[in-house]
Amino acid sequence: MQETTATFSREKEEGDNLYFALCESCYWAASVLGSKCCLCTCPSCRNDRVAFIPLCGDESYRYALSETQGLNLQFSTRPGSATTA
Repeated sequence: MQETTATFSREKEEGDNLYFALCESCYWAASVLGSKCCLCTCPSCRNDRVAFIPLCGDESYRYALSETQGLNLQFSTRPGSATTA
């Protein structure tokens, strides 16, 4: 298995629903902006075990998937946001 690392951070706008989506079967992951119901099946393995973790507008996440350490998720508040200032 090749190690995969990604980071996502974005300003949330009025009315946005922001989710971190994770397939519980193959660990495919994505950011979902809008309605989570548009993603009921994993596009990678076609499994219907996709979990959604809601994110606040000032949150960012980082995930890493490796053969030796498995899945590592880190959620944090972005520096300079209203909740950390």
